[in-house]
Amino acid sequence: MKPKFVRLMMVVLTVGAALAAVFAVAASNLSEKGYAEGEGASGVGTAVQGSTTKGYSEGNGYTAVGSRIGELSSDHSAEEGKAGSTGHATFPNGDAWMQLAPSADMTEVFRFSGVSDDGEQGSSNRKKATSIHCTNLSATDNQVEVRVIQWNGTGVFTGTLTMPPNVSSTFSTQNTQIYYDDVFIGGSTPAIFQGSGVVLAESPQIICSAQVLDPLGYPPVFAVSLEMYKR
Repeated sequence: MKPKFVRLMMVVLTVGAALAAVFAVAASNLSEKGYAEGEGASGVGTAVQGSTTKGYSEGNGYTAVGSRIGELSSDHSAEEGKAGSTGHATFPNGDAWMQLAPSADMTEVFRFSGVSDDGEQGSSNRKKATSIHCTNLSATDNQVEVRVIQWNGTGVFTGTLTMPPNVSSTFSTQNTQIYYDDVFIGGSTPAIFQGSGVVLAESPQIICSAQVLDPLGYPPVFAVSLEMYKR
């Protein structure tokens, strides 16, 4: 056999051995990865979210999300919100407040929710009250009644007023600095928590709005509108 041919064969064998080693390493890497190029991801890796290490599938477009807005980054790991309390409310009198007969010749015009009052009428520690404003659009006098309902469905307060045409009046759970409170439907009473309200009138030709507000500030430190629902 000629020397040149022998040398060529040795070169071929050497190159072949080197390529075999490369393919062996690649195969090893593929087995470590747990997936082959072009196939669906099946390998599992980890991603650190906050202080917690969590698994994810490689190739699944995984995105880590940071901590919730308004919380310290050390409070919770990503995708983990603060656990809320669960419970239930018992309504001993059911829908009794709905069964309260309207005053003579009155019909229900609006309902609203979110009534709140701290029950501190007459105190320097007052922080929140609810005011309801109504305007009589009727061409005649209109008797208007506002009821405030406690969280458990109990009818707490009722205020009634006869309003001339085009007159606006305010019903408040306690006196406020910003408004002239025509009717108080609260006072030195227990606080109203997450309550609701009903507006009744002889004529439905009225418009009303409601808000929870700071009763002592002029202007109020805060005022939050409550949505009215037409009946």
